[in-house]
Amino acid sequence: MAQRKASYRDTEKCGVCDKSVGDKDSGIQCELREKWWHAGCVKISDDLYKVLNKMPYLHWFCELCNNSACKLLFNLAELNNRMENMKKKSDDLQGKVREMEQKTGELKKEVSNVNDRIDNFEKKYRVLKHQK
Repeated sequence: MAQRKASYRDTEKCGVCDKSVGDKDSGIQCELREKWWHAGCVKISDDLYKVLNKMPYLHWFCELCNNSACKLLFNLAELNNRMENMKKKSDDLQGKVREMEQKTGELKKEVSNVNDRIDNFEKKYRVLKHQK
């Protein structure tokens, strides 16, 4: 959650009530739009505001940005799922390619054996032909 800086003193207007959010106010800043809000205007109690101020790595978004962030996170999750599915399909295809390469190697050996046998038959045929 953003901490107030002196340069923002009384120059930022609350996104709800349009009144100044001063240094003495309980103000909270939307991390995406960098707009300030009175904690009370966005229904953050004083106790919760105190707790939030103690958490420097907490991110707070106004309602509009939160809705957009939720959609974005949903879309990112969907994209991640699609990528995982594509990776699985890619792994499957790679497995099939390896299988085909192995079968191709086996077929090449068989063709080579058949060619060797043909060569042997041709040699025997020539020998028999010369004997006549």
